[in-house]
Order: sequence, then structure tokens, then C-alpha cells
Amino acid sequence: MSPTTQASQTATKAAENVSRQETIENLVGIVTKHAGEHLLAVGTRLLGALLDPTDMTKIDARIVFLRVKSGKLLKDNNYAFFHLQTTVLERLLRKEFKQLAPLARQLNVFDGALALVPFEEMDNRVAFDALCRPFEMRYADQIATLNL
Repeated sequence: MSPTTQASQTATKAAENVSRQETIENLVGIVTKHAGEHLLAVGTRLLGALLDPTDMTKIDARIVFLRVKSGKLLKDNNYAFFHLQTTVLERLLRKEFKQLAPLARQLNVFDGALALVPFEEMDNRVAFDALCRPFEMRYADQIATLNL
């Protein structure tokens, strides 16, 4: 192979990796944006559930005190709750995308001896695949770009 051919192949692979990385960054941004739009509402509903007086009549006074105190903390720090949740979501998304990288997939093809998988794990994977199917159908082009 000539040096120019190797250089062009290296440049092509680098361009694919940059394109893949840009697509991943775009997907992470899209997911965090859509989830972030609803996190303040989730915090508000959680606050309402914590401070709901109809539930507190049947509960121990200590638990009522903890619920009211937690509700007040959430009310005072709603934006901190929002920031914490979006940061955790973004970190988890990046971790999952990192595991989906082609190199990681090739390394994990065969890790060693075969073992039986518990039924619960198989059931969880089937349920997760069923939940992911609409997402996969909606973003099939971007997923194909990433070679996943």
C-alpha cells in the first residue's frame, strides 16, 4: 500500500470519527433538551406529592415532618434539582454511547466461557428492546450514521 493511500484512509477514518462524534453530541443535546423541558414539571409534581395534605393524615408525625421539610427543600432548590438531574442524564448518555462505540462492541463479542443468563435479565432486555423500538424507528438515519 502506498503512503498516499494510507494517508487518505486515515483521513477518511478520522472524518468518520469526527462525524460520528458530532452526531453523538447532537443526540445527547437533543435528549437532554427534551428531558430538561419536562424536569421542572416533574419537580413541581414531586413537590405537590410531598406536600399533599390528604396523604398525611394516616402517616406518622415524624414522616410528615420529613415530607414537609423535603418539600420545602425541593421548593427552595428546584433549579438545583433540575441541574443535578440534567447533569446525571447527560453523563449516563455519554457513558452509554461510549459503550456503543464500534471498538467497544468488537472487544465485548466474546469475553470468555459461556454462562446461563437469568430469566429476569432476559425479560428486562426484551422489555427494554420493546421500549427502544419507537426511538430506533424515529432516529434510524442517525443510528445508521453511527453504525450501531
